[in-house]
Amino acid sequence: MNKIFPEEDFLVFDRKETLNWTRPLSGLFCPIADALRLSCLERVQNSSPVGMEEAVWVFPKKSLSFKEPIPGDWLIDSQNVRWTVSKVQNLSVRNCWKCTTVDLLRHFQLTETLDLYRPRWQLDASGAPFPEYFLFRPGIPAKILPQDHEQIIEIHIAEPETPVFYRDCFMTPSNQMFRVVEIKPAAVWSDFSRIFCKEVTQ
Repeated sequence: MNKIFPEEDFLVFDRKETLNWTRPLSGLFCPIADALRLSCLERVQNSSPVGMEEAVWVFPKKSLSFKEPIPGDWLIDSQNVRWTVSKVQNLSVRNCWKCTTVDLLRHFQLTETLDLYRPRWQLDASGAPFPEYFLFRPGIPAKILPQDHEQIIEIHIAEPETPVFYRDCFMTPSNQMFRVVEIKPAAVWSDFSRIFCKEVTQ
């Protein structure tokens, strides 16, 4: 009996999934209707207490005829899980791409949800400027660290398409508001941004 290797015998498999491919900050987007998930929820030992969650995908090159996948691209599955591409292999025999991906939101424990508010500057009756905040983006996955001795709160996010600026504010579901005082953006796709805030008290 001949062995079947999924990455080399893509066409014999029926249980395929639909993905949405996108490249952060590029505006590029493409649905992939016939992707095959080779492994899912595979634990990879690392220094994180959670462990890196990994899935491997194979799909025909024609699905992305105008682009090659690269590390940092996103593959969003039918459950709306966002997988970040960490490794790409060219399966030239079957004219397919094989992408190893990781769930960075789970890996970084970004289990909380914050709304991002941005100031729009107005003038009061005396002509002095004041900020009027509006909702810029709801539902950002985040992790909030405990307040330090200087009453600074550190927030972790992994959203390269959502820039954060000084004086922006994050609001929790319980209506706590944190104003941004310092930003250390992620240097690479596999890292998170560190946002330092102070709580806004009424």
